[in-house]
Amino acid sequence: MYPVYLEAALPEIEIDAGQVKDAVENVVGEEAADAAAKATKNVIDVVDATPWLKPAITILITLLVAKLIMSLINRGLRRAKIEATTERYLHSVFRILIYGIAVLVIAGTLGINVTSIVAMFSVVGAAFALAAQDTLANFFAGILLLMTKPLKMGEYVALGGSGVEGTVQEVSLMHTRLVTPDNRIVIVPNSSIVSNTVTNNTRGGVRRVDLKFAISYNADIEETKLVILRTMNLNDMVLDAPEPPFARVTALEDSYVTYTARFWTKADDYWNVQFDLLESIKKNLDAAGIEISYNHLNVHLDTLPAPKQSR
Repeated sequence: MYPVYLEAALPEIEIDAGQVKDAVENVVGEEAADAAAKATKNVIDVVDATPWLKPAITILITLLVAKLIMSLINRGLRRAKIEATTERYLHSVFRILIYGIAVLVIAGTLGINVTSIVAMFSVVGAAFALAAQDTLANFFAGILLLMTKPLKMGEYVALGGSGVEGTVQEVSLMHTRLVTPDNRIVIVPNSSIVSNTVTNNTRGGVRRVDLKFAISYNADIEETKLVILRTMNLNDMVLDAPEPPFARVTALEDSYVTYTARFWTKADDYWNVQFDLLESIKKNLDAAGIEISYNHLNVHLDTLPAPKQSR
């Protein structure tokens, strides 16, 4: 006998033995049909005479179905072209789920009270969830990060909340590992990343750089702009797209004029091109006789008359 829930799920099928025999005879002939009928009867007699055979067949069919379902799931995961870490995790989750259901079906076939087993696992699961809320939060946040992919290994990101910046070294199910520019390893819980903003500085491929220079009011504006633009155009790391290099006056301060040099570069060249152009522009401004203003203090001494001496 099959478990009650299986019997309720299976439709009632009435088979007319005469119709089956006629159909077989039309296909393979009368003699072959008789032989098949006798073989089928023998198998049924053996099954009826062997009490353990029905449960064994049910177990075998259950395991075969579970294996077939896992094969279909694996094929779907491969076609989805997701990251290897996510694929392995989802494979493990589906495997536990499907084979867990298979175990319950087999237990019901063997006459074991499945309801009590399910109730026991429910209580244990609820207790575990309460005891490991933070861990589970990081766990599910890791799944979300692996599926939505706001950051990937090798990308330079800035994380809101923690204020950490660095290159992504690893994204696991529990935490994300970053390497800062000064080679410090920072491990950030995934729940903190999901609940705050993530600024990805390399995903776009190019970045804009803004450099500001404080130039004396005595300097000629057009000459200053020409020196800055010429210096940017001579640097191979400066790109002409999405916008050409830009140099304009952007502010008039109390003691100097602010010039902004703006250009685009590859994300990998972001720091190097800044350092190169700061040095090059300073040298070229000096060579052109253009003064870069800086804070200084002028001290004026006034000579006071000598005090009169009293008699």
